[in-house]
Amino acid sequence: MEISEYDYGFRIRDILKREGLISSKSKVLDIGAGPGSLTIPVAEIVDTVVVIEPAKEMVKYLLNNALKRNITNIKIINKRWEEVDISKIEGEFDLALCSNVLQLFRDVDNQLLRIGLVSDCCCVAMSIYYEFEGYRICRCPYFICLYNIIKSLG
Repeated sequence: MEISEYDYGFRIRDILKREGLISSKSKVLDIGAGPGSLTIPVAEIVDTVVVIEPAKEMVKYLLNNALKRNITNIKIINKRWEEVDISKIEGEFDLALCSNVLQLFRDVDNQLLRIGLVSDCCCVAMSIYYEFEGYRICRCPYFICLYNIIKSLG
């Protein structure tokens, strides 16, 4: 499963770089990385990306995609984010990425607080709409709830 030219990841990476959130010295955490649609573009310009990905099949795709692009600075933790002992990685990252996964947590507020303990900054990215046969369909109708939770946590 290769991502089509990583367009989504490059767009987000360019925003993060432009805003000064990542650089060649950055250590990044990617929570729920899947096949690497964001991991691969970010890994090309940062020092290290540590991936939290529970699905073994997705880890295989991610590692294969990284290999195709000669990327060697990705480390994998094959667990669900909720299972990660954050005391072992507290304060370790410059940036945490959470792309199209935050809505899967039952206790979003608690998981956001945990993310805040391991990174200086967090980027939450969501694909809200997609096009299908000329119709714009809402992929994530609860995105406004997630936004409100993030806002209420400061």
